[in-house]
Amino acid sequence: MLRGIAFTLCITSVIVGAGCMKDLSGLARDKTGKFYSVNNRPGLVARCDIDMEKGKSRCKALPFELQTFENYDLEGIVWVNEKLFYVVSEKRENQCFEKCTLSQEILPFTINEQGRVVQAACSPMQIPLLPGDDPNCRAANCGLEGVTYDAEKNVLYVAKEHSEPRIFRIPLDEQQCPIGRYEELDVAKLFPAYSDLAFSAKRRTLFVLSSRGGGFVELDLATKRVLFSSDSILGVREFIKAHIPTEGILIDDEKDMVYMMAEDGAFFSMPLHKASSAANP
Repeated sequence: MLRGIAFTLCITSVIVGAGCMKDLSGLARDKTGKFYSVNNRPGLVARCDIDMEKGKSRCKALPFELQTFENYDLEGIVWVNEKLFYVVSEKRENQCFEKCTLSQEILPFTINEQGRVVQAACSPMQIPLLPGDDPNCRAANCGLEGVTYDAEKNVLYVAKEHSEPRIFRIPLDEQQCPIGRYEELDVAKLFPAYSDLAFSAKRRTLFVLSSRGGGFVELDLATKRVLFSSDSILGVREFIKAHIPTEGILIDDEKDMVYMMAEDGAFFSMPLHKASSAANP
């Protein structure tokens, strides 16, 4: 009973912006420059102010029009257009920690003029379990974890965290809605688990983050070859080790920057050209 009371109080304080959000995942930005993340337990969408010099974020929860979102284990987030975001989920209910029914869903939403999160016109899409996946979601972390968008190809890329870690490509239609198909990228396992994805339109590459792996890699989508790893980049592994887990990554093509955000709201940024040159001296 006490656990239920504590959980309810946390929901209330998050909605009024009192700072219960300690389970942030994913990192997105719209065309106006506003940053977004999601929170689990309870499921929340948050708009974040970033202090890059201090390496901190201050995130405020946006109220839901449909409370069903609160029951999802929300993870990655991506902005697609003025009326459309996508988040992904790992399992059906936040309070189910053993033998959960996996719900690997891609969920569309929009933010209305009142600043409330509402379901978008697109329909959600599920990705089924594949051979080798664990059907029992013990302690969660078995389902979808990250999502990013390639506007030129009009596709989503979605990461499954582990058991087995996978990357999916989801084609969209003219309204940027899923057409109901998916394909798994034929790439070698990059890490024991995936935490988030970020797409670089300028470089035509996919950045794959792994908190468990302690860094990220840049993947050439044409050749499926890893261009560089953050292993040799000073500061990346140290940041992730100090802020476990780190579950958000974003590429700023215009400023040539890579951003990461941790579950506790800590923020990391560095020039992307320095990252690639450090990895390939």
